[in-house]
Amino acid sequence: MRKWGREVLGGIRDPYYRGALILFVFGPMLFLIQPLVIGAVSDAYELTHRQIGWFASSDLYGSALAAFVAGFWITRVSPLIPIVGGLICFILGNLITLGSPSFDALLLVRMFCGAGAGTVVSVATVILGRHQSPAFVFGVGIAGRSFVSTIALFALPTPIASFGFQAAYWFLIGVAVIAFVFGSAIRSWGLDVSATQEESARRDDRQNFEGANNRRGALLSIFGLLSSLFLLTAVAAVWAYSQPIAKESGIDLEFVGFAAGLAGVSAVLASLVASVTGRKGTLRLQLVASITILLGATACLQPGVSPLLFAVAIFIFKGAYCFVIALQMAIVAFVDRSGRFLAVLPSFQILGSAIGPSLVALAMTAGDLSMVTVIAGSMLAATLLSILLPARVTDTGGRLASRAALGAGGAGT
Repeated sequence: MRKWGREVLGGIRDPYYRGALILFVFGPMLFLIQPLVIGAVSDAYELTHRQIGWFASSDLYGSALAAFVAGFWITRVSPLIPIVGGLICFILGNLITLGSPSFDALLLVRMFCGAGAGTVVSVATVILGRHQSPAFVFGVGIAGRSFVSTIALFALPTPIASFGFQAAYWFLIGVAVIAFVFGSAIRSWGLDVSATQEESARRDDRQNFEGANNRRGALLSIFGLLSSLFLLTAVAAVWAYSQPIAKESGIDLEFVGFAAGLAGVSAVLASLVASVTGRKGTLRLQLVASITILLGATACLQPGVSPLLFAVAIFIFKGAYCFVIALQMAIVAFVDRSGRFLAVLPSFQILGSAIGPSLVALAMTAGDLSMVTVIAGSMLAATLLSILLPARVTDTGGRLASRAALGAGGAGT
């Protein structure tokens, strides 16, 4: 365990992976602080409810489209090109937004900015998927996202109240500059040449799987993408309607904010746990357990829920879904032979985030909030069913790689 820790932590200290990890954490910050931005922009522009919906979706659609398109070209050029191009788009989009353009122009600018963010996240996802322990780096990356976004959500309301929505966009520009400094170390798609025995064994095992199962690998990757789509659809449905459920249950808004902030701690802890347990050959068991926990937490979020149960359910829900996301990404990283499916994975996650609330709204009749549980539960069941086969292949490959590494280690002693 200690030897493994030195190896994977050493990989993160490598500027190549460290840069990708920074991009992975900071790239989607635009979406993670969106609740604060939407309220501030809505007040500044005096937006209608419909306009708020269009504004909230513009960044998401731009990012999803860019991430999807990236799958067709992303590994054909030096990663530095999309990193620099994406960050320039992101910075320019935020700078233009500071000038308070008209609402129609604002939507186009936000799509442009979202496209930059989506491109950067796709590059980072592909690179981290080539790490010797994808579950470790994805778990650490998701923990980093949760930590930074939680701090930002607590810290930004004061400057936004003092300086307007521009304060949030200056924060995003600063984040992009930091990402640029670290991302500039990434010059190629190649893996670190100083591979450990375990890393070499994992690559050999993955190459054997890929060489014999090119079509199967693509099919398993598609199952992984669909599983991510289903999961984020369920998550977005629950998050979008958690406040209305709380309101109908007589829970005040301040308590909802406190519960959401506390849930950020759960997200960090669960992601770090996934970074350790995700390398074991028990992914199917972990997924069944964590998705079952998600179902239980979702079932608790019904109108009439007590404040204590609401806070506990939100805490468990956020931790469990961050745990599942980390494992999903590690699984797709193993079964995807080209890196192209991994590149479009963020677009499926973003698309799920957009579909979830809409699906509940379409299915809801007479304001019946119980449909949130029905839709989210169905999507979570689909999440589990679609990921089990890729998880089985990854479990088998992981055990083979471990045995090969042990054999190599024994031969060297």
